[in-house]
Amino acid sequence: MVASLLHPLNIFIVGLGGGFLIPILNRLGPVWARGAFLLALTAMTAISGVAMFHFLNGASAIEVLTGGAEPPVAINLRLGLAESVFTLGVNLIALLGAVYFVRAKYSVLLLYLILVMGIQGMVMTRDLFNLFVFLEIVSIGTYGLLSLRDTPEALSASFKFILATVLASSFFLLGTALVYYTT
Repeated sequence: MVASLLHPLNIFIVGLGGGFLIPILNRLGPVWARGAFLLALTAMTAISGVAMFHFLNGASAIEVLTGGAEPPVAINLRLGLAESVFTLGVNLIALLGAVYFVRAKYSVLLLYLILVMGIQGMVMTRDLFNLFVFLEIVSIGTYGLLSLRDTPEALSASFKFILATVLASSFFLLGTALVYYTT
């Protein structure tokens, strides 16, 4: 039972579940939304930390194939020693950043949680197309965080960032399509 709770796929379930719960819990009060935010970040950190501990003790890497198919049709994730080190690092830095964000509005908490989940997906994915998908998830979280202020400077910066990342992600997607076509 505990091993299934610490499965790497639960990082994404906790991230998306927390993202859906934060606006609902905010109706009960901001304290509930902040608690869900910190609980989700702590759970993602615990999953990565326990996985790294198991891999340091000689456990084999965990391969996750979703959708009941083989790659490239299915989402292929892998959590091994190297991935768990990076996901734990991402989560620890996210927890440090949460100290700054915890007093913010619930929309900031939601976007930050989605951003952290997307970064972890970028670390664990095993194919280029899903790397593109997680890159877009990170971009959406970043767009939202940049555009939360209503100042002209913030809106100008977020618009420039959107243009730059749309161009970059278009080239990345085109390159991924060409690599898949040639192989």
